[in-house]
Amino acid sequence: MSNKFYSFLSCFALLSTAVLFVSCNQIGSLSSATDKVENTTQGMYKIWNHPTDSQKNLIIKMDKQGKEGFYVYDVNENLINKHLGLQGIENMALAYGLELQGHKIDVLVFAEKDRNVLRVFRMPDLVPIDVRGIKVFAQLSKQGWHDLALVNLHADKHTNGEQKLYAIVDGKDNTAITYRAQYELIDNGRGSIEAKLVHKSNKEDFVVYTEQNGLEQYIVSNQK
Repeated sequence: MSNKFYSFLSCFALLSTAVLFVSCNQIGSLSSATDKVENTTQGMYKIWNHPTDSQKNLIIKMDKQGKEGFYVYDVNENLINKHLGLQGIENMALAYGLELQGHKIDVLVFAEKDRNVLRVFRMPDLVPIDVRGIKVFAQLSKQGWHDLALVNLHADKHTNGEQKLYAIVDGKDNTAITYRAQYELIDNGRGSIEAKLVHKSNKEDFVVYTEQNGLEQYIVSNQK
């Protein structure tokens, strides 16, 4: 394995286990002789960081065009898990410490554009916890929402230790106007995650809502 690869994993091992954003990063070729990822997409990688042992970190690779899904590798580039057969995946984000049934879990969040749903998978076992997808925009209008895209995740951290996680998503209606909406990801009390609409607006006018600061400007470039 190359020094560049080890250097990349070492960098991510320094990240804390608090809720945070992890940007897309290119880490080079990730495949094995028997489980080669079809249709490599440059930059479509995430690192899930183990809370105590960086040797147990995982690399998540997105296949957007072949079998459409995710391949999970260990630090030795061995394929250990995969979830395929998704429809129209475009972007993904990781978050740490989301509350579910009284426990803090890590999640992989992404959108299935062709189904107009937001997906939430538990990490590190890559298990769906969203009852086959969370409908967004659908409850706002019957005007044919489409081109759903996950922009990013936003963590609202309170001084008392409580934190909330929001998904920022884009979508278009039949007028081709792009809207941006903020959904809170919450425990539905039945072992799954659902989304509660906080607010939406035209993409150009969008600001993110936090309970402490009310509405504040959301700048995507501030992701960590």
